[in-house]
Amino acid sequence: YGEQNSQAFMDAARQGAIREQELQRVRDYANENPMTGALGSGLIGFASGIAHIPQAAVNAPLELADKALGTDTPKLPRWGFAKEANELAAANSPAVANKELGQAWKDGDFGAMVATNLAQNAPSSAMSMAAMFFPPLRAALLPAMGGTTAGQSYAEGDSAIGSALKGGMEVLGEFASLGAFDGIRAAANKLPLPQKTALAAIVARKIAQAGGEVTAAAASNFIEEAVTQLGQNAVDKYVEHKNVALTDGAMKAGVIGAAAGAAHASPVIAQRAMQPGSVQAVAERAHAIRRALPRYRPAAVAKARKGRRARGQRMVEPDLGIRIVLFRDDDRGARDILE
Repeated sequence: YGEQNSQAFMDAARQGAIREQELQRVRDYANENPMTGALGSGLIGFASGIAHIPQAAVNAPLELADKALGTDTPKLPRWGFAKEANELAAANSPAVANKELGQAWKDGDFGAMVATNLAQNAPSSAMSMAAMFFPPLRAALLPAMGGTTAGQSYAEGDSAIGSALKGGMEVLGEFASLGAFDGIRAAANKLPLPQKTALAAIVARKIAQAGGEVTAAAASNFIEEAVTQLGQNAVDKYVEHKNVALTDGAMKAGVIGAAAGAAHASPVIAQRAMQPGSVQAVAERAHAIRRALPRYRPAAVAKARKGRRARGQRMVEPDLGIRIVLFRDDDRGARDILE
């Protein structure tokens, strides 16, 4: 019996040594290829989180019932690959991604730290970006993001209650961030713009509106990620009884969140600057110029001082560069157009 135990111990130690060698090769590769390693780490953690959503969802109320009734109800177990997935995700995370803000700045690795963290968070960032710019999808995306966060936390060893709390904080944080994003973007789009020339004003307005979205996304994401990290630290400290400070990683999470938010919204600048769009005549209802019917008259040329609000209604900004279709059966003459 003693020899069997000794042999089993030696086999386990041998397997452990082999596993450690494999993980070390992964670490070396991740440090040599930090962006690839960070993306792989994020994908592994994301997949493990999705796989453990059922366990976190089912076990959380069971754990609450056990605490209230003093029972010990059987729970859904973690998948057998959970430990290996956690180890592989950690091994794929490059060393530069794990540096704190101050150390990364001191070492000249601040940009690399931000970039690798963005790559590591790419799966969840893609969902957050979709929620930003496609509001109808939010009802499905927000619960999915919360569930993935809860599942990943549970896969990493947290209790189901703690995991569910972290998932709920993720949903609330995203909801608040999206609300702030929508509000800041709407306010930024209403700001007055320099009236230099007609073309410059039009282009400036479009770029400024897009720039407002970039600013809104960065600011709202900073707040959301920092607050979410504070909440998750509170769960770790008071629910999971881990030795962490409430502010651990909060500033770093905010900086990474701001960078992710700006990256989400940046493509809007090019799209806004090149988009033809529709133009509204002075103090009149909007005309869909590109979809005009024969009975509609073009709204591209403003009448002189219509309504005596030339400056307030931006008479100097008709966008004559967009595609305007004139129909041969109505208002076809130069006199009609100028009128």
